Amino acid sequence: MAGLAESLGCPVRRIDSYPDLCETLDALCPTLADRTEPLVLEVAVSADGEFRP
Repeated sequence: MAGLAESLGCPVRRIDSYPDLCETLDALCPTLADRTEPLVLEVAVSADGEFRP
């Protein structure tokens, strides 16, 4: 998804850790109402070996 977004000119930010996610959301959330362009957040997560839907 990130590559497709970038190819269409959309900014992409990759998030690799929980502290990075918190920092990014703290910076972005107050500015959401004033944003004039989309932003894709690519958040890396680890698989949960015990997940059973």
